[in-house]
Amino acid sequence: MYISKIQISNFRGFKDPVIVEFHEGINIIIGANNSGKYNLIKALSLIFSDKNKRLTTDDFNKQITIQELRDRTPKVQISAFFKEGRLGFMSQHLTLLLRNVKYDYNKPRGLNQ
Repeated sequence: MYISKIQISNFRGFKDPVIVEFHEGINIIIGANNSGKYNLIKALSLIFSDKNKRLTTDDFNKQITIQELRDRTPKVQISAFFKEGRLGFMSQHLTLLLRNVKYDYNKPRGLNQ
């Protein structure tokens, strides 16, 4: 079994849903500086690590307006999809949905307005 893809939205540099596909075997992540390589690994560690899964405000995408914050509570969604090796069917789907940061709308604290 291997991770066939991961979908990330509103996590760090990923605002709109982004899907990263993986292949069976070894995968190499290559990209320019500040392109999201570390954030992709951090998202995977949130799903698979035993450590505390509590988010900070830095984990939420900062390209959000005050109006968007007022309209709905921000959430991070990270989904991992698995496939059986060489069989080609999806066997499991794991989603981590996190909403544990409360915002004071009067004090945006570095969020884009």
